[in-house]
Amino acid sequence: MGNHVLARWSIAPYFIVDDVVTTADYYRDKLGFHYERFWNEPPSFCMVKRNGIVIMLAQLEKTGVMRPNRIVDPGGKPGTPIFGLKTLTRLILSSN
Repeated sequence: MGNHVLARWSIAPYFIVDDVVTTADYYRDKLGFHYERFWNEPPSFCMVKRNGIVIMLAQLEKTGVMRPNRIVDPGGKPGTPIFGLKTLTRLILSSN
C-alpha cells in the first residue's frame, strides 16, 4: 500500500448568546480559550479558539430571547445532539 494522507476534519459550532463580550471573556478566563477580536460595533460576533477548536459566538440585536433547547422542545428529537455549557466544558477540559 502507498502512503495515505489522512484528512483532518473539524467543525466550528456557532452559538447564539445574549452577551458576546461576556461569553467570550468567560471562555478565555475560565476555559482557556483565546480570541483575537470582536466584529461590529457594538460587538456582536467573536471566534474563540483553543487547541484547534474554534467556537463562533454571535449576539442578536435583541437580547433575552435565547431559550435552552430543553424548554423549547422538552422531548428532544432523536439524533439531535444538545450540549449545555456544563457538558461542553467537561468535554473540553477532559481533552487535555
